[in-house]
Amino acid sequence: MSFLHPWALALAALAATPILLHLLRRDVVQRIPFPALRYLRRAEQRTARTMRLRDQLLLAIRVLLVILLAAAAARPLAGRGGAKDHEPTDGLLIIDNTASMSRVREGRTLLDHQLEAARDALEMAGPADRFWVAPMVGTVLVAGVPAEAAVSALDSIQITDAGGDIVDRLVEMTTAVPVRQDRVREAHVYTDGQASALHGGPLDLSAWGPVVIAISSDDMVTNGMVTSLRLEPDGAVVPGDPTAVAARIDRRMSGDESEAAPDTVDVRLIVDGQTAAMSRAAWGSEAILALPDLSAGPHTIRVEAPPSGLRSDDGRQIGLVAAENPVVRLAGDPSGFAGKALQTLWIDGRIRSETDGAAATIELVEGTSQPAGPHDVTLVLIPPPDLTDLPAFQQRLDALDIPWRLAVQASSGAIALNDPPDVAGLAEVRISAAYSLERQAAPTTPVDSVLIRTADDAPWLVRGSTGSRVFLLLASPLHPEASDLPTGVAMIPFLEHVLLRWSRPGQEPTWSTVAGHPVTMPARAEFIVSPDGDTIAVEGGAPWTPRHAGNWTIRSAAADNPVDLRLGVNVPAAESDIRPASNADLEAALAGSQIETVERPGDWPGAVFIARRGAEATPWLLGAVLLLVLAEVIVAAPERIARQT
Repeated sequence: MSFLHPWALALAALAATPILLHLLRRDVVQRIPFPALRYLRRAEQRTARTMRLRDQLLLAIRVLLVILLAAAAARPLAGRGGAKDHEPTDGLLIIDNTASMSRVREGRTLLDHQLEAARDALEMAGPADRFWVAPMVGTVLVAGVPAEAAVSALDSIQITDAGGDIVDRLVEMTTAVPVRQDRVREAHVYTDGQASALHGGPLDLSAWGPVVIAISSDDMVTNGMVTSLRLEPDGAVVPGDPTAVAARIDRRMSGDESEAAPDTVDVRLIVDGQTAAMSRAAWGSEAILALPDLSAGPHTIRVEAPPSGLRSDDGRQIGLVAAENPVVRLAGDPSGFAGKALQTLWIDGRIRSETDGAAATIELVEGTSQPAGPHDVTLVLIPPPDLTDLPAFQQRLDALDIPWRLAVQASSGAIALNDPPDVAGLAEVRISAAYSLERQAAPTTPVDSVLIRTADDAPWLVRGSTGSRVFLLLASPLHPEASDLPTGVAMIPFLEHVLLRWSRPGQEPTWSTVAGHPVTMPARAEFIVSPDGDTIAVEGGAPWTPRHAGNWTIRSAAADNPVDLRLGVNVPAAESDIRPASNADLEAALAGSQIETVERPGDWPGAVFIARRGAEATPWLLGAVLLLVLAEVIVAAPERIARQT
C-alpha cells in the first residue's frame, strides 16, 4: 500500500483528542441527603456496567473515526489497480496507416479496428496524462496534449499506400517525448504486426519505457500481387516499334499454403484506361503483354491480376512517354552509305527530316563536315576514312569539348563485335579497320558509357555528354574498307537503333515510384493531378512524396513548353508480404525493451498504462467513516436522552 499524500497521516495524532476528553471528563455532583435514594442504589449498580461498556465503545468509535479521516486525507492506494489507476504518464501513440492496414475484417479495415483500440486506451487516461500522436506515415499530429485532444487527432488519420518500419518510427518518435520528473513514459503501437515492418533494429528502449503493441490482423491466407513492370526491349518507346510489357506476378502466404490460389492467373494490360491485352501466367513468373502502337506523348500503363488479399497491390502502373520520331540532319555526303541509309529511314517514316518544318534533334556528322545544329542537338560523329583528315577531326572533337581522341592502330584483321545489341545482322558484322578510342577525362555522368566493344574489348561505339549536348562517337568510318557494315543487312537497323534509342539517354521512357518515397519533379512542373482528380501544387525540380498508389499526371502552366507526364505510383513490395511477425521477431527487433503484445481487443484495458499505483481506497474509507458516524449516533443516543431527562 502507498499514499498519494502521506503527510496527511500526521492528522491521525488527533485521535488522542477524544481519549483526553474522555479521561478529563468529570461529573459535578452536589450531595444532598435524601433518604429515599437508597432504594435506587441497587438499580444503579445493575446499570453501571452497561454504561461503562457504552462509554468505552463511544471512545473507540471516535478514535477510529479520527484515524479513518486522516487515512482518507492521505489517499491510500491498494493493490495493482486498473488501467485508470496509473502514474502520471507521457504516452506515445503510433498508428500504423500503411497499405497493409487497408485489409478488411468484420466489415471494417484494420486501421478502423486499431483506431477504436486507441480511443479505448485514451478513455483510461487521467487528467495529468499527456500524449504524442503520430501515424506511421506522416508527421506528428499533436504533442504533449490531454487525452481529449489526442482523440481528436486520431480522427484525422487516413490510410495510405505507403510502407513503414515500426522500429524506425519508434527511434524517431521516442526522442520527441521529453524526460520529466515524477512522470513515466509509455509507447502504444497499433499495427497489424507484419514481419516485413521490423527491418530496423535492434532497438533497446529499456531506459525509455515500456512498449505496448496492439496487433490486429485478418484471416487472409493468400495475397496475390503484381510486383514489377518493365519494358521489353528496354529504352525509348517509339511509335511503330514493337514493345511489350513484362509483369511479374507473385503471391505471399500468411497461413496454411494448402489453401493457396490456383497455379496460374489471368493478367490484364490496361493502356490509358482501356484493356489492351490479356494473358495467363504462373505465379512467380513474368507475363509478357504486347503494347499497342502508341502515339507520341504520355500514356498510362497498368497491369492487373484478379483481386485478392491486399487490394492496392493487385495492379501496378507506370507512366510512359512515347517519343516522337527524331528529326535528323546529315552533315556529310547524301549519296554516301550513311546518306542512303537515312533516306530509307525517312521514307519508312522512322525518322523525320527538316523539310517537315521541325528543327533537327540529331545531327549525323561524317568526317570533317561542320555540324550546324545548336548546342542541345545530339551529335553522331563518324570518323574520316582518310588518315590525312584525322587531325582536323581531332580538332573538331577538341572544339566540341568531347573528351575522346582517336589514335591510329595497326590492323589485326577482321574482328567481330563483342556481345552486340539485338539488331538484325549486327552479330555477323566484321570490323577490318578502326581507330583506337582513348578517353581524355574520367566519366562525369551516367550518360558516359561504352555502348559497343570489339571482340578484343576495345571501345567501338561510345556515348557521352558535354554541357547540354549528347554525343555518340564511332571508332570506324562507315566505309566498306573499314567494315562490312555499310554494305550489309545490319546498316539500316543499326542506324535506326542509334538514332531512335541510344541518342536519347536523358529522356526517361517511364516514370514510376512507390508510395512514401520522394520523386523529383520535372524542372517546369507546377501541378500534379491525383488519381481522384485533385490538383496539388508542386515545386519544379524539388522532391515530392506521394502517399497513394495510382496514375498521377504532372503538368505545367507554361504555355510555351508544357509538361505533361504520367507518374505511376505503386505499393512498396514489403507491404505485400502479409506474413505476421512472431514473438521472436519482436524480441529481436526490440531487444532489451519491455514489450507487451495484445491481440484480443478485450485484453487491451488490462495491458495499457503498465506503471500503475494501485486502486485508490479513499471512497471505501469515507464509506466507513459514514458508518462510524451512524454507529456513534446510535450508541450515544441513550446517554443524551438520559441527560435531557
